[in-house]
Parts: sequence; structure tokens; C-alpha cells
Amino acid sequence: MNFTHRSIEGTRFWQACDVFHPGAGGSYRNLTPLMMGDEPWRPPTPPETGPVVPAAGVDDGKTAEGGPAARDRWAAYP
Repeated sequence: MNFTHRSIEGTRFWQACDVFHPGAGGSYRNLTPLMMGDEPWRPPTPPETGPVVPAAGVDDGKTAEGGPAARDRWAAYP
């Protein structure tokens, strides 16, 4: 991205290096740390074992087994 009206720390060219989507207390926001655009971005090295994706189910205590559980406007389970 380019800041067109002024430079920040000597440059106008920046790049997003991560994105966070925190939600709490009924609000939601996006946080994007930036790094100077001329720096090479290198993601963290993944672990040797690779990612682990556990299988899971949602039990909201109200919905019949196999039925859709209620979600809020961000598709999270309340």
C-alpha cells in the first residue's frame, strides 16, 4: 500500500505482514501490522511435523443432535 500524503519513517510504501481478527464484548475488528514495502517478507518456518487439524463438533446444549447450532452475525457460536 502507498501512503500518498506523507511518508512514515522515511517511506510511503508499506506491506501487510499479518492479519488478526479479534472479537470480544460484541465487537469485531481487523488488525494488520505493516512493514516497510522494500523489506522482503519471510513467513515463519512451519514446524517439522506440519499442522494438526483436530476433528470437532459443537454442542450448544439446545440444538437437537445433527441440527444447526445458532451463530451470531460473525458466524461464531454464542
